[in-house]
Amino acid sequence: MALPSRWDIHEYRIMEDFIASLDDDRRREDLFRAIRGKGAFRFFKDRIADLGLLEDGFRYRDGGLRRIAIEWCAENGIGWQEE
Repeated sequence: MALPSRWDIHEYRIMEDFIASLDDDRRREDLFRAIRGKGAFRFFKDRIADLGLLEDGFRYRDGGLRRIAIEWCAENGIGWQEE
């Protein structure tokens, strides 16, 4: 059974969802501008670091990847447990 590919994971979508979850309109707009075009992931990481949101961004990404893994396990009849 093949694991989800990087195309199945949609990290860009996770990044967009994190930005959309922010309460501050200015930060949201700044980050949406930062991720347009080539180098989006690098610009995003640099900007969230500048804004003091690096830990929040990584925590959000980890949660998104966790949800994807749990859904994949469920879809494929694979049990899982928290460590």
